[in-house]
Amino acid sequence: LVDCSNRINRRDQLRRELAIPKEAKVLLYFGRLHSMKKPIETIRAVASGGDENLHLMIVGNEQDVSLKDCYAAADELGIAKQVHLIGPVYGEKKYDYLMAADAYISLSHRENFNHTAAESLSAGLPLILSPGNDLQGDIESERCSWGLRDNEPKAASEAIEEFNNLSLEELQQMGARGRAWVGKNLQFSTFQERIGRVVTKYGKQ
Repeated sequence: LVDCSNRINRRDQLRRELAIPKEAKVLLYFGRLHSMKKPIETIRAVASGGDENLHLMIVGNEQDVSLKDCYAAADELGIAKQVHLIGPVYGEKKYDYLMAADAYISLSHRENFNHTAAESLSAGLPLILSPGNDLQGDIESERCSWGLRDNEPKAASEAIEEFNNLSLEELQQMGARGRAWVGKNLQFSTFQERIGRVVTKYGKQ
């Protein structure tokens, strides 16, 4: 599990660095800037809400989408001040972005296992996941995420609106359920036990 100690101070400090108001709702995009992962579509989905207190942090290294492309999209949509373009972050610093966010979003076309989504869940963040995120199938009954019904922009916009309408306490409750699921299902000891059962079952055949 991600160490969430001193969360409030880490959250407040990073938000001050990025000029994000304390009362703002913040979504986190954490991953490669690649068209398959849909960073531009994520910016558009945030813009569709029309709420100046909704912010988006984009953390990741450039690939076939650049930070300049992201800024241009945000500027065209009138939300340049609400979209925070970070670039790649490594080591312990990345956890400060998890502490500063209220939810993680991935509209990716395809993710067999989204490591950053699982890590965000481990940090107590609710998730907004496209149908291409296989992790959603494992957590959909845990009430810790929004699993989009399809890849249409409307689905993402509706999920973001629902997220934005929840109180911080309600979001934290969702996050706590997700963190508990990670603690039960994604620990090394759990994998070890499951692999042991498979070996025992099929090793005798």
